[in-house]
Amino acid sequence: MSSLASAQELLYRHLADIINQEVVLPGVLLTVGFVDLSPNLERAKIGLSVLPEKFFGTALEAARAASSKIRTRLSKELDWRVMPRLIWLIDERPKRAGELESVFKAIEDGE
Repeated sequence: MSSLASAQELLYRHLADIINQEVVLPGVLLTVGFVDLSPNLERAKIGLSVLPEKFFGTALEAARAASSKIRTRLSKELDWRVMPRLIWLIDERPKRAGELESVFKAIEDGE
């Protein structure tokens, strides 16, 4: 595993723990779907999975508002010279997977 991949995995694990403590949205399940860390460690794109889907916007807004607190916690937990800027995105992979599953089921059923 490359050092970038190791750093990405480490960041992912810490974010997964921190996100639900710092971004509290009653009735919303919020998880980290992916972390894409830039090679120079200056930026991290973080994909959030949100259920129910109608709270995508609310979850993004809350994550962006908590970025400063999250970066502060990360800097205390990780011994990194540079703490990446957090860029929050919606992870639409679960939604696409569900759509593909429906298509495959329709094909299987002969529709």
